[in-house]
Amino acid sequence: MKSVAVNVFFSCSFSDEDKNVNNFFHSIAKALEVNCANVDTSHALTPPAQAKQMINDSQGLIAICTRRTKKDDNEYIMPTAVQEELTMAFAMNLPVLMFVENEVLIDGFKSNYGTYKLFDRTKLKDDDMTYAIIKAIHEFKLMLVSDYNVLIDQGVDEFYAEYLYRLLELKCSGDEYAWEYTNTKKLKFLKPYKKALKTAAWAEFPVEVPSDAEVVNWKIIVHGGSKDFQIKETVQTLTPLCFEALMKIEPHPEVDDYIEFSVIAKSKYFNPLWLDQIDPKKKHNINEKDYYCVDGTIPIQRTKKAILEFRFPREYGMIHNDIIPFVGSYTSNIDYLVPSELERFKPRIDNFAGTLCIRMEVNSPLLHHYYGIAWNPKNKTKAIA
Repeated sequence: MKSVAVNVFFSCSFSDEDKNVNNFFHSIAKALEVNCANVDTSHALTPPAQAKQMINDSQGLIAICTRRTKKDDNEYIMPTAVQEELTMAFAMNLPVLMFVENEVLIDGFKSNYGTYKLFDRTKLKDDDMTYAIIKAIHEFKLMLVSDYNVLIDQGVDEFYAEYLYRLLELKCSGDEYAWEYTNTKKLKFLKPYKKALKTAAWAEFPVEVPSDAEVVNWKIIVHGGSKDFQIKETVQTLTPLCFEALMKIEPHPEVDDYIEFSVIAKSKYFNPLWLDQIDPKKKHNINEKDYYCVDGTIPIQRTKKAILEFRFPREYGMIHNDIIPFVGSYTSNIDYLVPSELERFKPRIDNFAGTLCIRMEVNSPLLHHYYGIAWNPKNKTKAIA
């Protein structure tokens, strides 16, 4: 399948010493069908007004922040033109991806200008460095494509989700708490589909589980479809901390068929409830603060619209400032945060009669990105009775 191209402004220096560095990044972008403007020396004297117009006509900006002015023994300032073009992109609310050479100062750019990755020009062709650069540009491209192109070009082409509603709720019954996850989605099929779908829920930061702990309680509910569909499940893993299952739709869907269904999973052990349950070594650092609980969703299927809602009961004592929403690129862990995607996610935190509700919505969420919230467990003695 042909990839969808995107158009970006390529901000860089035009110094001869940076030519090979710029060509390296530009070649990767070109291979990924990221069309770059302002990538040759003919643009070196482009007036600011013309540069502003070119940036305005682009879907995003990739900045190569190489060393220019030396500030002291270990610090450099990036080229002035790159700084100015980043400022223009920020003023236009344009998505930005920065590749920052080591020892280049980016104070003031970190939190405001989107995603950034560090690089060492002497190691650009090392396998790990090359992989990280390809991955960053590819994910930036996925963020830029339109809703329609996301549906056609991300992941499998047999189906997509019209919507995903995910509710993560901490439920209280007397002195007992349990996590309940509900995933509801509508799948629309573009081709005949005979394979199994996978569903799962697991503890991001596992807690110590008693020997007599109950396994995850889960079920599938079919709400409707274009035919009288049934889902046959095959359990692969079932423990107190995790379940994994394959779902086979019968009869198998044909072109233009759809099915709506929910997967509900409940366990006491999906997240630590209390401070004495945490492992100090297992944490995420978000905005320079450590968090010992994270939860959310990682889209593995193309989705037109995703809505996430988290609920904490009055008895648990959570307040607005205890929660931090985030979006991060995810492989086997959260690799790095994507602030520009969080802005698109529209998080809202409200208190309804003591229940803390966090709601987030996004159109065409990025595959393999973690959309969620982070918080720290409560001190059990201070929880509201």
